[in-house]
Amino acid sequence: MKESIPIIQETYLSLNLFVRDLNLSKEDYQKYRKGKIITEPSFIEMTYKLGGMSPSLNTRFVILSNKAQDMQALEQDTTWGLYILTTHSYFKVLGKFLLKGKQIIVLLHISEEDKDFFKNHTVSMDKNLLEQVKEKLSTLITSPPIKEIDSSLWYQHTNFPIGLKEDHTFFKEKEEWTPNQ
Repeated sequence: MKESIPIIQETYLSLNLFVRDLNLSKEDYQKYRKGKIITEPSFIEMTYKLGGMSPSLNTRFVILSNKAQDMQALEQDTTWGLYILTTHSYFKVLGKFLLKGKQIIVLLHISEEDKDFFKNHTVSMDKNLLEQVKEKLSTLITSPPIKEIDSSLWYQHTNFPIGLKEDHTFFKEKEEWTPNQ
């Protein structure tokens, strides 16, 4: 395993903040425990456009990543500010909190090769990142949703919880997604 300083630099330098909103039950929200390492077998679509949440949605995933791929040039007839993360991405749950009646889950995108480091170590800047997210969202959460992403088409792309299967259990490493699992 790499030394901790290169892992920290590789993971935390030049982090960007992305979001995706959906509806998530309170039971599933509770499963995202601080420090948990999760994986998602599907591509993850998200946006850098920050605004309020649709009143019809109750959960916002905040993804901190420096490896997201800018897909805006490929958008046709949309201006979502689309970024993606590749299949089998890994995340550390930095925390979760309620904000003005909305469930917020904050994930740090980590590399597969470094997941054991993050499983076994706490990084001091995680707490600061979580506080920065809370501060940023506290002013945005009740503002109007961004028009371009407040659409049924966008929500069709983002209506699944990261890391959870349809049976409400977390994906295991390298497990593939198939409908109705």
